[in-house]
Amino acid sequence: MKFEKGLVSIDGKIIKPKDAKVSIFDHGFLFGDSAYETLRTYFKKPYCLKEHLLRLKRTTEGLSLKLPFTFKEIEAQINKLIRQYPTPRDYYIRIVVSRGVGLIGMDPSLCLNPSLIIILKPMVKFPTDYFQKGIKLSLVTIRRNYKKAMDPALKTGNYLNNVLAFIESRKNGADDALLLNYKDELTESTTSNVFIVKNNMLLTPHFETGILDGITREHVIKIAKQNGIKVVEKSIKEKELRNDDECFLSSTLKNIMP
Repeated sequence: MKFEKGLVSIDGKIIKPKDAKVSIFDHGFLFGDSAYETLRTYFKKPYCLKEHLLRLKRTTEGLSLKLPFTFKEIEAQINKLIRQYPTPRDYYIRIVVSRGVGLIGMDPSLCLNPSLIIILKPMVKFPTDYFQKGIKLSLVTIRRNYKKAMDPALKTGNYLNNVLAFIESRKNGADDALLLNYKDELTESTTSNVFIVKNNMLLTPHFETGILDGITREHVIKIAKQNGIKVVEKSIKEKELRNDDECFLSSTLKNIMP
């Protein structure tokens, strides 16, 4: 069995990846009852950490899940991992808050102690080709979760919707999927927000379609406006997507990918 390089912190205790384990009775495992954030470093400094932690807090609050450590404590744990694994120039970081271990059942009160897991590993770069030539996306039949069922604005461990969309996109010979919602409006990719360019305007789905409030998305919108580019957040149908001039994805790990 292959294990990731790097280190893992479980409730403040640093462990090698091959030794990192959670109980089979953890509700994050049993029910996907968890929140998470993915971020990266630049020159070994976590990028937009505060923004990621604020979004993590919004997700935990949306799940009625208590954040077991303060922002300062989480930041300290991340920096400790970086100090103890100093080899690479930059890192991938995943922060997970699970409901914790409890008796099997839907009642969250069965779990008394939420758990914090931080995974740190070397940052793996995407192929240069992806940025020079672009990646292939497939519009899939899987629909994005309905906001009033499982709100995509909550970044949870319940990711099966995205996994099924990704599987279908690969069957279609694509690198990733584009998901529509139940109204056939464009939402996002499996791990990225999406933008299209039409007539020198930057268009992107608005939040009511059911998307994550991407941190890189907000930066793209801000930079575009600063440079005099009109940005419109709106409902985008398949026909408009197919008639665009350009299309790109945005995410913490991809940055901007055509």
